[in-house]
Order: sequence, then C-alpha cells, then structure tokens
Amino acid sequence: MKTRLAIVISLVIIFLTLLTYFLIYGLDPEKTSQKDETLSFAITPTAILSHEHPGGADPVEHAIFINTPIEIKEDIFITGFEPIINGAPSEIIHHGILIDANDKDFICPKLPKTFFAFGGELTALSFPKEYGLKLNKSDNLILQIMFHNPGKIDYADVIAGINLKYKSVDSSLKELEPIVINAAGCNGNWQFTVPPKQTEFTKKSGISFKPKEPVELIIGGAHLHKYGLGLKALINDLPTKDFVPEYDSLENLIKIGVWSEPKLVITNNDAITTETVYENPTMYPILDAMGTLILYASPAENFTCDISGFCFKK
Repeated sequence: MKTRLAIVISLVIIFLTLLTYFLIYGLDPEKTSQKDETLSFAITPTAILSHEHPGGADPVEHAIFINTPIEIKEDIFITGFEPIINGAPSEIIHHGILIDANDKDFICPKLPKTFFAFGGELTALSFPKEYGLKLNKSDNLILQIMFHNPGKIDYADVIAGINLKYKSVDSSLKELEPIVINAAGCNGNWQFTVPPKQTEFTKKSGISFKPKEPVELIIGGAHLHKYGLGLKALINDLPTKDFVPEYDSLENLIKIGVWSEPKLVITNNDAITTETVYENPTMYPILDAMGTLILYASPAENFTCDISGFCFKK
C-alpha cells in the first residue's frame, strides 16, 4: 500500500512539474533556449549646429566627435547591433564605431579594434543564431560618433547610440571576429578625398585581409557617403560581392544592405581587398568620402595547414 502511495505521489509531483514548465515556456521549443537581451548606450543630448559648405563636402573642422565610454558588467556574446538616433534626421551621423581602445585592429595594428561601424543609413545587423561576437567586461569599450550637419537647420537635443543584442557567454555560440577594410587604408579617420567633376572615381583599399588560419565569412556590411556609387569586395582580385547604395529623393543615402551568410572559406593563401566608387558632380572636392567593409568571420572547420603554411580542406 505504501509503495502504491509513493508511486502516486511521485506521479503527481512529475505532473505538476511538467504543468508548471509548459505554463512558463509553452510548447514552443525556441522559448526553452536562452533569449536575446538588450543593452542600450547613447550619447547625452547634444546640440548639432548647422553649417554650409560648398558642394556639400564636410571637412573635419566642421565635424563633432563624441566619445562615450561603455561599461558592461559581465562577459557577453553580442548577437546583433542596432544604431539609433532621436531628435534629428539620421543623415547627420557621419559615422559611428564601437571600439576596444585596449586591443589592436588585425589589419592596422596602430588602430584600435573595431567591433561595429555604422552611418546615417542606420543599418542594423543580426548574426546567424549559432554565432556571437564576444565582449569582455575588461574591454575598454568606447562608442565614438562623428556628426556633420551641412544643412540649414540646428538640432538642439540629439541622442544617438546603439542597442546591443546579447546572450551570456555560457551559451554555446561560435565566436566571431570582426574584420575591417577601409578604402583609406590605415588612415585613422577612415576618410579620403574625391576630386571635383568625377563621373566615376575608384579608390582601391591598398590594404588586405589575410588570415593566419582558415576562417569562414559569416556576415558583412558596408558604409559609404553621399555620392558613393558602390563598394566591391574582392577575393584574390576577383569581384565577389557588390554593395550598391540606395538614395531617397533628397539624395540622402538610406540603404546599403548586408552580405548575409556568404559561407566562404578564406585561407592564408587568400586576400580580401575592396574597390570603392564615387561620383562628384560638384566643382569642389569631397573631403570626407568613406568606403568601409566590415566582415565577421569564424574559424573554419575541417581545414588543415602543412608545414609550409599552405592550408587546404581535410
């Protein structure tokens, strides 16, 4: 009798446990996995005053740079970035970057490591669900935003920043590394000049990404400015991906797009470069042209390298 009673009690406990589980999580298996959380970081409300400059070019002396330290309380995996702005149109953002001032860029070691970059097009980026970009609480993270306002309207209280989607590091995500290739090479401000009266001015990056070990490209994006016609990613000098911008009726760049899951393996025998193309219909030089490619890569599986350093699939 006691044995039967114990069995009944055990079954009741199991039933109540399962009932509680399904009341909380439902039948959707996705709800049983760790969900993304969000951290938001922004500059304090700032006045961005107007200025007019011939041809719409925007020299550095008219720009406003704002650096905002970012502190995270634990090690996390970033699963997505979302740029934000309030109080002004997004085109007053010249560019923004999230950097680790204590770490070095892979291609340009004199520059800090860049995790994410964006412009007035406010391109959001979400990594495929099995990948994440690791940030450590010990990182010296800085959000830097450069504003320019060559129009005629002053903006009194501009707030801009980024939302970081993240999971904790105990999730089983594959780690990503950022790769930044600038048309301006290792120039710290990422800018180059387009001469006046150009129908098609091409700027080759002059720098390249060559991995030490085979990596797989997972996702990528690009950044251009007004009068930018496109950015081309090349692998071993072969055109591989075109980023073509879209403009609105006021000639504001509103969209570039994302290179979604290219799944290309790059070995140390390969090199990625870029070509950035601008037009300039004005009689003034464009002093602040940019062409930035940012890729995210993960160690390639099932590849090996011989004693000479040549890498190949197993």
